[in-house]
Amino acid sequence: MKIYLARHGDYENGPDDFTRGLSKKGRADIAAVAGALKEKGVNIHKTIHSGKLRAQQTAEILADFLMPATVLDKIDGLNPDDRPDSFVAEYFSDLPADTLIVGHLPFMGRMVSLLLTGNPDQSPQNFQAGTVVCMEQTGSGAWARLWTINPGDI
Repeated sequence: MKIYLARHGDYENGPDDFTRGLSKKGRADIAAVAGALKEKGVNIHKTIHSGKLRAQQTAEILADFLMPATVLDKIDGLNPDDRPDSFVAEYFSDLPADTLIVGHLPFMGRMVSLLLTGNPDQSPQNFQAGTVVCMEQTGSGAWARLWTINPGDI
């Protein structure tokens, strides 16, 4: 099973954290990342996001490139200060293969650390806006990081 952990793209400032949308730069960065993912042959079956507008918009752009008919779901537990161990316990047994998960810092970095080390606080991944990390579960149940794409690398 592969999962793609994505941090939302660059976003606009505003008074309401929940409704801050992607900036023009954020949209362009996510479209570039989506194109790179498509070139890698990434094919997703499900996309989930936190429900904050910038995460939803990021999920929509990525899903449009990778699998236009995919279902987008808002799921609780992906906000910045949520616990990745709680998210894994609640949702991972139901995730289909090749799922895209779009969220925020520090949650996403802590999720990578949890999957790789078993400890969300050990060495969290530093995600710049728009970064996607591909993780794969091995036959033994352990997780491995296969690759990372940053908008600045494209």
